[in-house]
Amino acid sequence: MRARGTGVRTGGAAVLATLAWCRLVHSEVALSGAFGADDLEVPVKARIAASVVLAVGVALATAGCNLVAEQATRKIYDPSDGVGATIGDLAIRNAMIVSDDGEAGTLIVTLVNSTDEVLSVEVQFEGSAGRTSDTVDAVPGRTEVRPDSTEAVQMDGIDAVPGSLLPVYFQYGSEQGKELLVPVLTSALEAYSTLTPAPTPTPTRTPTADPARTALPTQSAEPGADAPAAQ
Repeated sequence: MRARGTGVRTGGAAVLATLAWCRLVHSEVALSGAFGADDLEVPVKARIAASVVLAVGVALATAGCNLVAEQATRKIYDPSDGVGATIGDLAIRNAMIVSDDGEAGTLIVTLVNSTDEVLSVEVQFEGSAGRTSDTVDAVPGRTEVRPDSTEAVQMDGIDAVPGSLLPVYFQYGSEQGKELLVPVLTSALEAYSTLTPAPTPTPTRTPTADPARTALPTQSAEPGADAPAAQ
């Protein structure tokens, strides 16, 4: 892709330089015919030689610019709202956090493992309890980390309002990890409406008996007391 695009641009520059040189030569020939070849032979040759050097210089300069300039189509990017990186044999793709209140969120990310072994990936972030660490297993191929998957990362106390960026650190094995600035999004979009954190269950209270309403035990007859006579 790179060589092809460079060749097209270089060829276009060479064509323009050649056309300019041809027009200059045509003008010199016309002047030579009008004033005589002997009078203009030396100046014409000198100007033609200069035009050739100029054309070659323009072509080389244009080609050099194309060789140095980086093509945007060769850059790897995530075609979505998330961010990504590559750590050794692990590719992190489209990482984002879905949170509606800026306190509890879920990590959404795709892990691409190019090995034939399961990679234990450590995920670290700052929460209300300090530096928090979680671990997910990236199987060979693709692993989707999301709340409805077998691999999920719940983020509590992150203090990151929607629209901000939260630093998240990824690392596995002996590879040097990377910290990504992961965007925080809400579930307002339909695509993210089912990716919000599961609500924390509210503990239920077991009703207890009121001591004031507890029935008093019935008194039994005192020993030795006569039973009432039957009528």
